[in-house]
Amino acid sequence: MEPSINDVARAAGVSTATVSRALRGLPNVSAATAAKVTQVAEQLGYSASPAAVSLASGATRNIAIVCSQLNMWFTSNVCEAIVRAAQDEGFTASLLCLGKGSLHEAGAGQRRRVQAAKLRRRADAVIVVALPLLAGELAELQALNVPVVFVGPAVTGQACVHIDEYATAREATSYLLGRGHTTIAHLTGPADDDAEEGPPLLRLRGYVDALAAGGIEVDYELIAHCDYDREAARSAARDLLRTRPDTSAILGFSDVHAAGALAAAADLDLRVPADIAIVGIDGSELSEVLALTSLAQDPVLQGEAAVSLALDMLTGAPVPEQNVFPTTLIERASV
Repeated sequence: MEPSINDVARAAGVSTATVSRALRGLPNVSAATAAKVTQVAEQLGYSASPAAVSLASGATRNIAIVCSQLNMWFTSNVCEAIVRAAQDEGFTASLLCLGKGSLHEAGAGQRRRVQAAKLRRRADAVIVVALPLLAGELAELQALNVPVVFVGPAVTGQACVHIDEYATAREATSYLLGRGHTTIAHLTGPADDDAEEGPPLLRLRGYVDALAAGGIEVDYELIAHCDYDREAARSAARDLLRTRPDTSAILGFSDVHAAGALAAAADLDLRVPADIAIVGIDGSELSEVLALTSLAQDPVLQGEAAVSLALDMLTGAPVPEQNVFPTTLIERASV
């Protein structure tokens, strides 16, 4: 059996993280420790992954970020965090932007394909941000033989960084139930954005199951599908509220959806929260400006974690597949 990074760590008396950093030649490992780790690795015949061998020879020291549009809160904050974290580790970061189709943009069918072959020998690792994959794209990325990390939608069997989409929406809905609301609407993504493990469907399930736990049968008239922008959410919420004036609360898929609901309420001369309560998900700057109650996540920590995972994978360090970050309820004036 070939030695692993764990064997090197035990023999050198250091952690696997130190082995990983030493073999990457990072400056924050002492020269003596780096020399010891290198010697032990050679003595044991430890062979790092092909990507790590490439890295050791100075191939690129670049991390490729694959995403859709950058004008969305989650994507832009994650990408900025990746760039900073990569630079801190002595790497650069390049960006492959594919147009519309990510988690918070229009349908995935409207974007360009990843075309992973363009990344061959140009990156030591790839981080995919908020981008549901099209058929065949995962296989293309795996064929690069470099670490691939996903931020946003979870991908089974891959290293992923994300929040618990289902639990977050369930908590938000339960919070509204606890405040006495029983006719709760949900603004979600487009009807064709129905990936089985995608955030829209997972959040919808959380909403439905929270209602069921509260003894409320789901009313599908209260579920409105729309694109991932404020005006689309505004129009959908306005139509919903006209059809169902008994609605007392709205859960938005995101803060952008919740902002659209706020605008719709103003259009219909509804007072927030006296006539209708509104909750979003993200905890973005928008939620603070609009005094929205929101389930907040931290995109910066998720971006930094993605870089750490990718660099550990380069030297063969074991990494968990599902790296789930918490969300925090922030109560403001919209409920």
